[in-house]
Amino acid sequence: GPVSAEALSHIAGKKGLRGLVLDNVKLTDDSLAVLGMLPNLAYLDIRKNPLSVRAMELIESYSKLEYLNLGATGITDAGVA
Repeated sequence: GPVSAEALSHIAGKKGLRGLVLDNVKLTDDSLAVLGMLPNLAYLDIRKNPLSVRAMELIESYSKLEYLNLGATGITDAGVA
């Protein structure tokens, strides 16, 4: 099943965490909101997860993000496909 916000909440307290690879785990909008609680997140690989418009809005709020892999998510340069 999808990785829930509750499952990811265990890492939300890791304020020094700089990178995550969460490919093909069926992320939800709520789980992406939890990732926003990581103030130093700079590297995020979330390929092969179907993403919504809200998910992209959440990701855009990650202030320190330097690398983002959106391969096979349905996201294009124009937005959500």
